[in-house]
Amino acid sequence: MAVLVLGAIAVVAAIFVTGALAVATDDKGGARHGADAAALAGAQAVLDGIPEAVTPGFLTPTEIPVLLGGGRCLLVGYPEASRLASANGDSLAPSDYCYNSFTDEVSVTVHGDGGARAEATAATSFDAGACSVDPGFTPPTKAPGDDDSGDDSDDNPLPPERTLLDCGIDNLVVTYNPVDSRFHFVGLDLVLADVKPRLTR
Repeated sequence: MAVLVLGAIAVVAAIFVTGALAVATDDKGGARHGADAAALAGAQAVLDGIPEAVTPGFLTPTEIPVLLGGGRCLLVGYPEASRLASANGDSLAPSDYCYNSFTDEVSVTVHGDGGARAEATAATSFDAGACSVDPGFTPPTKAPGDDDSGDDSDDNPLPPERTLLDCGIDNLVVTYNPVDSRFHFVGLDLVLADVKPRLTR
């Protein structure tokens, strides 16, 4: 009889442990899903804001990450990421969100029910820190003697010239304006409209 009682207790205990593990696994899986969704939402928000952020133009491609905030742990995209986390039943604190404009990384840590915690990192695919101008491009300059007006005014400035930029996305069109020596993107909003963020880990 004692053996039967002990056996029953063992079965009940096994069922309880199995159930607890299943709940913990579900919580962790839910938090992981929430982290992925939050990271992608943050990256999408960053991506959507890039065309406006780079409107001032840049002297060299190294200025592009600065135009996007110039930081290694920015809150750009946090509101959108937080809303997605909440929609999945998780929480995302500002201190658990980072957008690095130099490495194109959006990192999040979400907290779910039951103490579950999960991390995720996403990229916009527009790698501002890696942008480079077509190596075959040479900025236009006027040769000596081209301006014989006899004064320092420039009534006939050189026209802007087009070239290409690689920012992890190939063949982005930019114009170079000799007047202010700045590059400006052309149609970047249309190009980025077809780009989707991706999870990197």
